[in-house]
Amino acid sequence: MKRITRCLMVAALATAIGTVSLLAAELTIRSGLADYQAYQRDSDGNASVSFAGTVADGATGRVECMVIAQRSGATLRDWEEVGACRRGQVEGTIRSLPTGGPYAILLRVVAPSGKVIAGA
Repeated sequence: MKRITRCLMVAALATAIGTVSLLAAELTIRSGLADYQAYQRDSDGNASVSFAGTVADGATGRVECMVIAQRSGATLRDWEEVGACRRGQVEGTIRSLPTGGPYAILLRVVAPSGKVIAGA
């Protein structure tokens, strides 16, 4: 599973990506999330980050994310639905990421059966 790291700093969210393979299918992020990308926050101090990608095997299911504070290891947001995967095409938006960080953001695709079939 790819591990995607995010850091919201005052007015921006910085990113870094690492890799760990644990699942049969790999979720590849093609746009929206990139190494050290900065994201503007809104007037409430939160950022919304949209992303798109693919799953090699043409999977269909929901896309979920988990947000973890890297420094403390605390789970800020447990697995929640943030998008969809249709015939291998992934789209979603992670909303309301607060100022702070750095954060580790994990993404996964969950089939209608409930089985986790891909991750990033």
